[in-house]
This record gives sequence, structure tokens and C-alpha cells, in this order.
Amino acid sequence: MDKISVDRASEETLEVNPHVLVIDDDESVFQMYNQVLSRDFEEVEGLDEIISLVGIDDEEADQEHSTESKIQFMVDFADNGEEGYKKVEQATRTDTPYGVILLDMRMPNGWDGLVTAEQIRLIDQEVRIVFITAYMDYSIPEIRQRVGMNFEFLSKPVKSDHLYQMVLSQAFSWTQFDRFIEDDTVSQQLSSELVQTREELIQAKEDVERASQVKDEFLASMSHELRTPLTLIIGNSQILRSRLEEKDNLELIDAIEVSGRSQLALVNDILDLSKIDSGNFTIEETPYDLTVLIKEIQKTFSSQVKNLGLDFMVENCVQAEKMLIGDVQRIGQILINLIGNALKFTSKGSVRLTIEQKGELLSFHLKDTGIGMSTDVTKKLFQRFKQADGSISRRYGGSGLGLFISQNLAALMKGRIDAISEEGKGSTFELTLPYQQSDIAITCFRKHIFG
Repeated sequence: MDKISVDRASEETLEVNPHVLVIDDDESVFQMYNQVLSRDFEEVEGLDEIISLVGIDDEEADQEHSTESKIQFMVDFADNGEEGYKKVEQATRTDTPYGVILLDMRMPNGWDGLVTAEQIRLIDQEVRIVFITAYMDYSIPEIRQRVGMNFEFLSKPVKSDHLYQMVLSQAFSWTQFDRFIEDDTVSQQLSSELVQTREELIQAKEDVERASQVKDEFLASMSHELRTPLTLIIGNSQILRSRLEEKDNLELIDAIEVSGRSQLALVNDILDLSKIDSGNFTIEETPYDLTVLIKEIQKTFSSQVKNLGLDFMVENCVQAEKMLIGDVQRIGQILINLIGNALKFTSKGSVRLTIEQKGELLSFHLKDTGIGMSTDVTKKLFQRFKQADGSISRRYGGSGLGLFISQNLAALMKGRIDAISEEGKGSTFELTLPYQQSDIAITCFRKHIFG
């Protein structure tokens, strides 16, 4: 399909369909229209004579056209409606449709202008029709009913500038509509592709969810299968230790127990990570005795602290007469992870745990005199599989999951963990949780089993 462009004063490009068809029983009209639309107006020979014959006003004939950069339209001619119809049909068939038809309303031989337009509309709904007449033989509503909306009028005598501007505007209108149709087709194609892509994404999401479910079921099953023998190994190691006296044998038993506990902790971390990722982690809010929890924490680390030669100090500043509400298992898990890290990275000095009530918050403040961390490392602490560097992992061990899991557990309990550290000067961690008291008074000793 032919289109031509012209640069306007605003430096925009105006793209139009240059094909114009003149349907008039007077060929001299075609000659005049052709001269106006296809070349500079002042080049027309016999201008005055043609103007007098076709009724074109020459008031502005010599203005602007001699200097204006114009689109040169390609103008065809038909001297009656039937022939014009055939030309439109052929142009449509060869994909060189007309953008504008200049149609004389009164043609004595054959179809008049309205009948011609009506027939043309049956084969080309987009072409712009401009009726040129000195008299109105039909009402506007009747014309709209028979022809549609894409038509205009030019009254005789026709000014050359008016003719040119009318054809230009209608040709541009045709191009814009054609572009809209093309864009709409592309839009529909894109919409169809988006629907298909969306369906594929939904299917992919369902596949991922099914795979995740299978993974969770597998990990839950395997964790049970692994936990049971590891627990037996640890328990039997403790029994053997109590029965053996030789130092070498005791060291072997200790190595077995340490390895067993390390593997059990890793299994627990993997299972917790899976639950966190799938959103299936459940927090149990039940009454617990804070004092009992702290004593059990101290007991858990008593042997390790003694072997390391460190001072492990615990100060409980909370004077609660009633039990608190929370998930004591998960609170204990977080504290064991934080204290375990503090002891691991502290070769000399002390580790201090302070428990306080701060308004509506319960604070566990842990400070050590260990190796400390840089600011950059501290920022990455709570990301999964993150440790200070590879040498830390090789020297001290660990999966890099503990702090990530602990921070997520704290968040699930509507709390958080904050860390402040300075390289070579130790670290400070603070676990804060909502302080909630139950209606149950502390009247007897309770034991909380966790880890």
C-alpha cells in the first residue's frame, strides 16, 4: 500500500495516502483538480479559462502554493459513477486503495453522486468521500444513513487552497484510521500472546507449587528418618560416657556426640527452612515460665562454657509473677543459636545475656568479647547461607542458616533481632519479642524441653 510523507514546519512527519479519485462528468474539472493536487498551482496553463469553467475561485490561487512544499497526490479520473465504482473495486483488489474520492453530486448520466457513494461504501468502508456541489439535493441525515460517517462537503465555487487542504486532511485521516486498524490488530495479537503467556505462567506456578509440596513431604519424611538414629547416637554416647573411664575412650565418645549434635542441628535447620519457604511454619502461643527457660539455657551450655574457659553470665531482670505467653520452643531455639554463635566466635573473655522488660517488649540482650564483624558483614548476617567469608566457615563450621532462620522465627512471633558489631571488639545481639503475661500464676516448677 503506497503512502508518502512530507516534513511539516514543526519538523513532524505527515504520512498520507496519496491516491485520489475524481468522479465527475466534466473532464476539465479533473484537469483542474489534478493541477492543484499534483504540482505548483502557478504552473497551470490556461488557468483563468479552467477556473471559469469549473467554478474555482482564484482569489488565493497565486498565494502560498508557489512556495509551499506540497504533497503531490496521484489523481485518477472517472467520468461517471459506474466507472468510478470499478476503479475503486480494482484499487481495493490490488491493495492500492484510494484515500480520498472527490465526487460530483450531480451527474446526469447514470448514477448520481449519492448512489455512487452508496455503492462504493459496499466495497470500501474506509475511503474518505468529499461531495462537491453547489446545491443540496439530499439532507445530511439521509446521506449519513446511506453512506455512513466518512464524508465531507465542498461547495462550488471551490477555492484551490480549500480543495488542497480538504484532500490533505482527509488523506491524513484515512492513514490514521488505517494505522489504528493495524495497531488494533497488533494489540489483539499481543493480547492473545499475553493470555497464552499468563496461562503458561499459571501452569508453571502450579508445577512449582506441586514440586515444593513434594519437596516438603520428602524433607519431613527424611528429617524423621534422620532424626531418630541421630538422637539414638547422641543418647547412647551419653550413656557410654558415664560408663567409661579411660581418657582416650571418652574423647572418642565426645567426638561422636559432637558430630551427632551437629548433624541433628543441620537436619533441623533444613526442615525449618523448608517450612519457612512454604509458609507452613506454625507458632504456638502457650504459657511458659521465663525463669525455667533461662535455667535450661544455662544448663545447655554449662559443659561447653567450662571446656572453653569462658565466663557465661546471665542476668534476668524480669520480675514476673505470672507466666508469659509465647512459643517457648522457638524462643529457646533462637537463644541457643545466638548464644552458640557467641561462644563459637569468642576465644577469651565473656558472654553476657541480660533479660529485661522494656515497656511492651521482652528483650534478650547478648554481648560477647569475640572476634566481631565489619559493618559490611553485619548487614548480610541475616541472609541465608551468609557468613563473614569462606575462612569463617572452614574454621568455625556451620551452614549459614542459623541467623536467617532465627530472624524469620522472630518475625513470625512479631519480634526481631538486631546486631551491632565491631571487628576485633565483639558483637551485641538483641532479640525483642512482645511482652505478654498470662493469667496463670507461677506456683510450681515447670520444665521446658527445646532445641
